[in-house]
Amino acid sequence: MISSFFAKTKPINYVVLLVFMGLFYCALLFFWERDVMGFKEIWLSIFTLAILFLSVLVINELVRQNKVTALSSFAMLFFVALTLAFPQTLLDENAVLANFFILLAIKKLLEVKEAKNAKHKIFDATLLICVASIFYKWSFVYMGAIVFAINTFESKNFKTWLVLLLGMATFFLLLWVVLIPFDNVGFLQTHYSFFTLEMDIEAILRKLGAKDIVFFAIILLLAMIDFFKLRKKGGGRLIMIRNMLLFFTLAVILIFLESEEASPLLLSFFPAAVFMTNFIETIGKKGLKELSVNLFILTAFMVFLLENLV
Repeated sequence: MISSFFAKTKPINYVVLLVFMGLFYCALLFFWERDVMGFKEIWLSIFTLAILFLSVLVINELVRQNKVTALSSFAMLFFVALTLAFPQTLLDENAVLANFFILLAIKKLLEVKEAKNAKHKIFDATLLICVASIFYKWSFVYMGAIVFAINTFESKNFKTWLVLLLGMATFFLLLWVVLIPFDNVGFLQTHYSFFTLEMDIEAILRKLGAKDIVFFAIILLLAMIDFFKLRKKGGGRLIMIRNMLLFFTLAVILIFLESEEASPLLLSFFPAAVFMTNFIETIGKKGLKELSVNLFILTAFMVFLLENLV
């Protein structure tokens, strides 16, 4: 029943998912945020919820326009399910905002292949990633995706490489202009103070935990299954799988680089949802597909219940 319902892209699918996410987010604020919320905190929560809603809709547009999966609501469904399994990610406003701008950047990058104005797409994606860096400075690792896109589709055009530098220069110039009236130009130096990374295994384990490691392992396994099952369907699907694997890898790298207080796991949910969706779509038998979808959703509920209510 769930499989049949979300196999379509009707407005009711969006309504169900957005209503559930809204109720779940409000419940998290009520039960997890014990401090009394003031006027500022309430408006910040409303704004964060609105960005979450927009993120789900952007995922739908990515699926519909760029065909990262077959046309269905499964990607949105699994994205919402992953937030249920990892609820702490929703309480990090920086993660929600950074994820939104990264999704928009991914949308632009996936359009580079078909676009006649590829330079404009590269410029837009660069700006969006830079905006995401305001919330997580290590969002700059996604510049690797821009380099990959240019090298794949525009490598012979030297001007396209200059667009990447122009986009970054434009962002920092605009940010500097915005900070001057607030006498806060020092933000540039303090926020973008990139340090020499020292791999602390204990810190990484504290940051991730067993649940996160199992999540990474499952998604990588699904990516491998998708690759072997979809390679017979033409190069287009394989290129999309490689793109999603790149985005997922960059998200994992960002998780390693950010501080322990941050919860950037949310940035990995979109490519993870794509792998889960492609896995479901390769299942031919309707009964087995329904069972698999139910298993994914039930697992998310069980993880949440076992961690928070038991």
